[in-house]
Amino acid sequence: MSQSIDEDLVIKDIDSPLYKYLYFYRIDIKNCFVSDRQKFVQKIKSNILWIYFFICIIRYGILLMIINNKRVPQYYFDLIQYFGEYPEFYYLGAIFFSIFCFRILYIFNHSNSNDYLWFKILRVLNGSQSLDSLKIYNKNEIQKYVQKIKTFKFILNLFLYLVFSFSFFTTLALLFLFFNYLDFIKFGLLSTFIFLINSYFWTSVVGFSFLYYFIVCFYCKTIFKSFNNSIQQLFEGKGKAFLKYKTIDQLIKDHNSICLDIKLYNKFWQKYYFSLIYTLIPINLMALQLLLFENQILPLFFATISFFVGTIASHLMFNLMTASINSEASKSYNSFLEMYLKTNSLLNTKRKIKVN
Repeated sequence: MSQSIDEDLVIKDIDSPLYKYLYFYRIDIKNCFVSDRQKFVQKIKSNILWIYFFICIIRYGILLMIINNKRVPQYYFDLIQYFGEYPEFYYLGAIFFSIFCFRILYIFNHSNSNDYLWFKILRVLNGSQSLDSLKIYNKNEIQKYVQKIKTFKFILNLFLYLVFSFSFFTTLALLFLFFNYLDFIKFGLLSTFIFLINSYFWTSVVGFSFLYYFIVCFYCKTIFKSFNNSIQQLFEGKGKAFLKYKTIDQLIKDHNSICLDIKLYNKFWQKYYFSLIYTLIPINLMALQLLLFENQILPLFFATISFFVGTIASHLMFNLMTASINSEASKSYNSFLEMYLKTNSLLNTKRKIKVN
C-alpha cells in the first residue's frame, strides 16, 4: 500500500534551482515546460550560459597573460586586478571557477539518459511521486531526511545572499579607492556589472549543484541506515523465532536493489565529485598563499579568510558525506554477517525438522 503524501514531507520548489540557475532542459520533472517552445528556449539559455563560462575562461586567461606591473588597462573592464598585490592568483581562481561551472553545466545537460535516475528523489520531494519510491519505510526517518534538506536549503540560500551582498559592497569599495569620477563613468560601471554577473553565476551554479549532491548523498546514507535499522529490529525482536529463508532472501534482494540504485547514482555524481575536488585543491592552495604571503586591503583579507575556511569546510563536508555512505553500507554487511551467525543454526534446525 502506497504512503500518502504529507504536506510536511513536500518541498515544492526543490527542483526550481535546477531550471532557474543550472538551466537544465533534458527532463521535465514537474511540468516546467508546458510546450516544446519553452523547452527549446531553456536549451538556448543553457547553451548561452555554457558559452558565457567558456568566454570567461578565455577572458581571464588573456588577462593573466597580458598583465603588466600588476595591472591591465581599464578598458578591459576588470575589477579583480584591484583585489590584492598579486592579481594573478585571483585570475587563476576565476579561471578554475569558470572551468568548474562549465563542467557542471555539461554534466547536468549532456549526461546519458540513464544517469538521471536520481531525479526520482526530486519527484518524491516535490510531491509528484509516491513516498514508496524512496525506499525509506519509517516515516520518522523520512521526516528527518526532509527536514535536513529544508535546513540545508535555507542555509545555502542565506549563504548565497550574503556572498552576493558582500560582492556588491566590495565593488563599491574598489570603485571608491581606485576610480575617479570620469573613470567611474567610462569604465567603472561596466566593470562592476561584469564582476557582479560573474559572481552571481559562479555562486549560483556551484551552490545549487552542491544542494543536489547533498540531497542524493544524504538519501543514500538514509536508506542504508533505514535498512540497517529494519534488520536490527527483525533479528533482535520476538519475530526472530519465526524467521524463514524467504525472509532473508527478500532482505538480500532489497539490499541488492539499494546497492544497484547507488551504483546508478554514482555514474552521474562521480563526474561532479571529481571536478569539484580537483577545483577546490588548487583554489585552497592559492587562498593559503594569499593569506600567508601577500598584502590585501582589509575587507578582502577577511573575505579571503572566509573563503579559505569555507572551501576547506566544503571539502571536508563532501568527503565526510561520501564516506558516511560507505560506513552505512559496511554496517549492512556486518549486520548480514551477524544475522547469519545468529540464525543459521536455527534455520538449519527448522529445515531438518521440515524434511523429516
